[in-house]
This record gives sequence, structure tokens and C-alpha cells, in this order.
Amino acid sequence: MLVVLHASVVVELVPPVVRFLRGLDVEKQDIGYVLMKYPELSGFKIEGTMSTLVAYLFLLGRGISVEDVAKMIVKCPQLLALMKNSFYFFKSEMGRPLKELVEFPEYFTYGLESRIKPKYQRLQHKGIGSSLSWFLNCSDQRFEERLYADYIEIEVQGQKYSTSPKAMLRAANAIVVGILPL
Repeated sequence: MLVVLHASVVVELVPPVVRFLRGLDVEKQDIGYVLMKYPELSGFKIEGTMSTLVAYLFLLGRGISVEDVAKMIVKCPQLLALMKNSFYFFKSEMGRPLKELVEFPEYFTYGLESRIKPKYQRLQHKGIGSSLSWFLNCSDQRFEERLYADYIEIEVQGQKYSTSPKAMLRAANAIVVGILPL
């Protein structure tokens, strides 16, 4: 059993994984945290396994900087099992900026067909713009409540406002950041 007490202990326990993460520009002090969040990584056969490297190169090839990929891995180590279809949908269908993936890499942990697409299509149908976490990081029931709420908290150029969904549809550059109780 692997117990991560400190990054230096991890270095001795799983040197191939540590070398691999360091090769992905993950800082030494973050390695223990990455392994605590994604302990399955300690069992990966790094030598001879290309899927993690392919995922890393895939992100780099999509215009995300080395530093941002490292930040994403530290925040959400499960990204190492990244799905290409989710990225394609994010970029091509949703047309969102890469910065959003850096801010919410957990996007890749949600099922594309079972969660991302259906919720995104509902937002599009209602004409609501929102952050990734606002529509993904909630239960289906909470999502429905948000869609039909009387008042929604929005952020426009750094200032927060409360408004009705219809008025929000008219607001330019509105990003939903939360919901106020009815």
C-alpha cells in the first residue's frame, strides 16, 4: 500500500512515476498531491506505456502551454486518461477558449455523451451562457433548478448582478456564476 506522506517519500517509493511527472513539468512539491488525488497513477507502468504521453502531447498540440498542462495535471491528475472526443466537442462544438480547460480541467472527467452534451444542448436551447463548472459540477436536479430559476446571479465584466433568465439572455457577454435562492 502506498501512503504519501511527503513528496520526498514518494520519490523513493515510485521513482518511475515521479520521473515521468517531472518530465511533464509537474513541480516536485506537487507530486505528492497529484498521487494523493490520483493514487492509481502509482501503479502505472510508465516504461512502455504511451497513453499518458499521448494525452500530454495531445494537449500540447492543441495550443495549451507546457506550464498550463502541468497546472491542469496537478489540479486534476485524471487528465492523464484524457479523451480526445471530449476535447473535440469542447473546441469545435462549444467553441470555448482553452483558458477554460486550464481553469476547469475536471471537464474531462465528465462523460461526453451522458453529461456534457445533454446539458450543453439544454443551455444552448435556452440561450444561456455559463461557465463549465456551473453546468457540469452539479446534480441533474440542481441543473434543472438552475435552468428554471426566477433569478440568476450573473457576472458581467467583473460585476455581479441578479436578474431574470429572460433579461439575462439580453445581457451581452454574460457568464452565469451562481444561482440565488427563490
